[in-house]
Amino acid sequence: MPLISVLAALVAFQQAPGLIAGRVVDAATRDPVGGARVILSVPSETSTPSMAAPREGVTDTEGQFVFEALAPGQYQIRVQRTGFAPFGDAPDASVIEVGGGLLTAIEVPLTRAAIVSGRVFDESDRPLPRIVVSALRKMIAASGDAIARTAQTTFTNEAGEFLLIDLAEGDYVVIASPPPPSSFTRPGVAPPRNSAPTYFPGALSEDGARVLTVAPGQEVIGIDFKMMTLPTYLVSGTVVDQSGAGVSGAIVTLLVDPLRSGSSTPMIAITNQEGAFVMTGVVPGTYSVNVGASISGRGVAAPTSAPVEVIVGSADVTGVTLVSPIRR
Repeated sequence: MPLISVLAALVAFQQAPGLIAGRVVDAATRDPVGGARVILSVPSETSTPSMAAPREGVTDTEGQFVFEALAPGQYQIRVQRTGFAPFGDAPDASVIEVGGGLLTAIEVPLTRAAIVSGRVFDESDRPLPRIVVSALRKMIAASGDAIARTAQTTFTNEAGEFLLIDLAEGDYVVIASPPPPSSFTRPGVAPPRNSAPTYFPGALSEDGARVLTVAPGQEVIGIDFKMMTLPTYLVSGTVVDQSGAGVSGAIVTLLVDPLRSGSSTPMIAITNQEGAFVMTGVVPGTYSVNVGASISGRGVAAPTSAPVEVIVGSADVTGVTLVSPIRR
């Protein structure tokens, strides 16, 4: 065969679709894990041709799965199954290299999940329902900084009880946050004090949180603590377009800085005809304020060019300005 034909055949082979075939097993027993959800995605930092959306499959009774017709390049596999810790989430994510025209065989071991449970009370020992409780996994970011990443989130029931499931082994802190707003109604009179995001066993900052080290399959019970309350203040401002005109009906969110508190429960307000907004009942802390879509038909582009950081200390915060482009 002429050299040019050999090279052409080699190039065609290298560009041919690849295949990933794998098996999900219990890391301890090596038994197959059926019914596991397998998600294939393209790492954002690679040059692999993007898929329109992540591809998904479910393992059969033998724990097997297959992804066909894959462009050569790098991929990531995530696996989820109730009772097991998720596989493939940061910081445990790994990259799979798929060659053109080749079968890539892998085995995915799942470890048994840990469980953390407890109750949340107010300062008068009354159980608190609908409180957002999160397990934050402590880890080292790519930058080398120590961070706490949300691993699981749940709500307390009417008895103030919570159950955090499917946790991977590792170090965690637990935080309770006020419930999300029930509607987009404009704020009324706020209480002079309000619940603040509180770490177990009763601290307002992560520095005072107790670290829980969990092993595969471990059940950690009795994580009971009281939510702290703090004086409340208001945050107010205006949403304007690029000409400086107020934008009415814009949805404004105020979110506790997740790098400082781990809380992900936003406060929400809607601007009036002049583009003004007011949020009441805000406890001291560092927040990120942003503007999303408009309900007035003006088509506010979301998000704004950059969130505005707001620090609430011991007084109201006024004059916050958010500039949002408008989609015509």
